[in-house]
Amino acid sequence: MSMFRVDNLRYVPASEKLNRQEIVLTNGSVEVGVDTFGGFIEFARVDGFDLIVPRTENNLKRSGIPRLGPVAGPVAGTDWEKLYLKMPSHGHDRHEPMGLIGFSDNVVLLEKTEGPIQFKGVWRTELEVEATTDGLVITQRVTNLEDKPSVRAVAFHPYFPGDITVIEPESISVVPDYKQSIMYPGSDGVIFTVGGREVTFEFSPTPEKIVDWRETDAHRCIEPWWAKKGDGWVFGPREEVAFRMKISSKKV
Repeated sequence: MSMFRVDNLRYVPASEKLNRQEIVLTNGSVEVGVDTFGGFIEFARVDGFDLIVPRTENNLKRSGIPRLGPVAGPVAGTDWEKLYLKMPSHGHDRHEPMGLIGFSDNVVLLEKTEGPIQFKGVWRTELEVEATTDGLVITQRVTNLEDKPSVRAVAFHPYFPGDITVIEPESISVVPDYKQSIMYPGSDGVIFTVGGREVTFEFSPTPEKIVDWRETDAHRCIEPWWAKKGDGWVFGPREEVAFRMKISSKKV
């Protein structure tokens, strides 16, 4: 990354209710709020329009973009099963503090090393969030710090507005029933319209699956899950993998 600067930034003091340490990134008409506690994306706005449901004190649970891991969902029959019962839903990544490496006007870089006390495996995670001219890019670099293969899930759980209309792929145009998930094979991206804008949602590498879910009409979650064998991504010894998610938009 380029040299970090601390001017032209708003640092929001921690809120007792949110446990928030939020940095607001800006790039032209784009604003992205990042909570350094858990690397949680609080909001993302383009020209004042909310690309995701903003996280507020009145809506802490169904909003923003949480990170999922070290497991993404139920893992019955795997090595994670007993550990998962002790974790919050979708794992603990979003509930634990990350170290702030630095930030500029439009980029923040966080990091965390974990294991082996918590569970099998030792990993380093670097989370880079960038406000672009038309949205945001989230890159999560995960490194297996052991000299043997290791398994860890990486996933994102974005809460988009509930009235989105999916254009591509056509299969995801089916709106899931309340509290029901639809799992699709992984693809490189999704395109939808909402609020007079066309939003392009891209992933790399190609996720193992895309989960489509909603609880109410207020949101719809289209989640890239990099999860193999039902529980996670298989990392080679000392392997680093960069999982990237890009959201961009334009008026239509």
